[in-house]
Amino acid sequence: GWYTAVIEVGTSYTGFMQAVLFSIVVLYVRLCLGRTTHNVPRYNLPARESIRLPYECVNKQGDLKVCNKDGCSGSWRPPRAHHCSTCGVCRLDFDHHCPWLGNCVTTARIQQFLWLLALVLVAAAAGWSPILPRVLAHISLSLSKSRADEWYREFWWDAWYSWIFVGGPPGRYIVGSFFGFRLLRRERGPEEDNFPGSIIELPHLRIALMLLFSGVFAVISMALLLITFYTASRGQTTLETLKVWGNREAKRFICIPSDRLDDSESSLGEVFTVDWNERIYDLGFKENWRAILAKGRSR
Repeated sequence: GWYTAVIEVGTSYTGFMQAVLFSIVVLYVRLCLGRTTHNVPRYNLPARESIRLPYECVNKQGDLKVCNKDGCSGSWRPPRAHHCSTCGVCRLDFDHHCPWLGNCVTTARIQQFLWLLALVLVAAAAGWSPILPRVLAHISLSLSKSRADEWYREFWWDAWYSWIFVGGPPGRYIVGSFFGFRLLRRERGPEEDNFPGSIIELPHLRIALMLLFSGVFAVISMALLLITFYTASRGQTTLETLKVWGNREAKRFICIPSDRLDDSESSLGEVFTVDWNERIYDLGFKENWRAILAKGRSR
């Protein structure tokens, strides 16, 4: 791949790819760091009568949420914080736990997370663009080769199970292509592969498999990019969106503190019930992103 890039595309392309890949590595490492420390709330449980702004509570009495899981030991869990069972800590502005990072993505890290996903797509598109037509031609040749072979045609292409096994109809062509690459490899001798760029110039199964896996990875990255951007633009986290999808009947409680400053029960305010699909933190597209960028700078 590097041979093709340097000889046929140019060194500027190679420099661009190196910069993109380096940026991906830097973002990935930054997002992996601080598994037990970043965005972990360390605040004392406030007295309810001291709260003068509306807040999300756990019941109709307006009680604040505490966490008794893992090492939290009854500590205060502020609104929009969530306990990650994988990391074993509560996380402020929790969005989701990413298994690829081995860490949680919070609102303060949304910007970096989106940049990482976007750069993965750029790297995939730029990385494949110089050689994609050639690889697709090799895949087409391998399919034709396996179809023309009498044994593979009887064993696979004309067999009823080829439409069912290995992922259904798409898998039929993936397996057929695999057979064709084996036939092509068998026909050429080892000496034909001993020249620079032969991995691209000649049909090789490993390049086709790399295209398949990187294509699937790019599609997943694009889906995560769109979903995360959409939910963040609406003032929601991925966790809140999943709760709406999973249980549309779920309720949440909002306490509106009273203006009274005495210690009586009535001075604590009134609690209202709202549906989970109510976007209570939505400030509008522009303000939502302004808040996200501000949290990213202050993390």
